[in-house]
Amino acid sequence: MQAGRELDVKVAEALGYQVNKISPDYFILVDGEIDVLPYFSSRWAGMGLLMDEALKQGIAFRLETRFMVGSFIDYACLVSDGNRLELASASTAPHATCLAFSKLKGIETDL
Repeated sequence: MQAGRELDVKVAEALGYQVNKISPDYFILVDGEIDVLPYFSSRWAGMGLLMDEALKQGIAFRLETRFMVGSFIDYACLVSDGNRLELASASTAPHATCLAFSKLKGIETDL
């Protein structure tokens, strides 16, 4: 699945947020207040928020930048909840992180 709002919605729902679309964007309810759905899969700040929220659920991340012969290959993200490990890779760190988290949560991202 490509990085973008569709993946962001799946990640938010896996974190336990209710997501509503009010054209043209998506919104979530956080502590009784409406907030714009973070860009989990495409922005570093969104990735950081995902990692913070997942940590509250006991989920840990390991993110690596992979190189071969001095050239960038991709980012690899390993995620674990203490029982399972999942790995995903992508050309950006936020995208790899979202894909790995989605796999751990059993969300289909190979659409």
